[in-house]
Amino acid sequence: MEAVKQSKQKLERFLEKAINKTSRIALVGIGNRDRHDDFVGVYVIQMLLEKGLQKENILLVEAGDAPTQFIAEIHTWGPECIIMIDAVDAKQVLGVVLNIPKEDLHKRSVDSHSNAKLLLLDFLLGLNPNLEIFILGIQVKDISFSQQLSEEVLASANWLIGVLYKLLD
Repeated sequence: MEAVKQSKQKLERFLEKAINKTSRIALVGIGNRDRHDDFVGVYVIQMLLEKGLQKENILLVEAGDAPTQFIAEIHTWGPECIIMIDAVDAKQVLGVVLNIPKEDLHKRSVDSHSNAKLLLLDFLLGLNPNLEIFILGIQVKDISFSQQLSEEVLASANWLIGVLYKLLD
């Protein structure tokens, strides 16, 4: 579990430096509700909404497993920064939270929405080359059919919710 703790500390330090509270920030949760841990990105967004993180400069998007359907909404809103949250299979310790470079995205996605994420990012970067993009991934345990997050992924998701809420509220 030391690897999980270290990944969280490293990511929190990174986010503290990277996130400007005054910027227009879009948080995009990606995942499929019916595939265990794959749902984690959407879960994070739902919990941020439930905690009341609704500000003028923050857009929370529950993109599900079709993030490209939100290109127009995200672009029209005009973010300066996009933070995508998704389940990943990075061959890491279960529950590790990673900041994934865009060029590594295709190697670490757990299912078919890696191409959709790349398309979303490429399209939005084409419209705004100065757009900052961060891809946060949580190492999954199980993506078989079920509507429940594994204990380890849930713990990491709840940690990430707390960090994002603290940094953005």
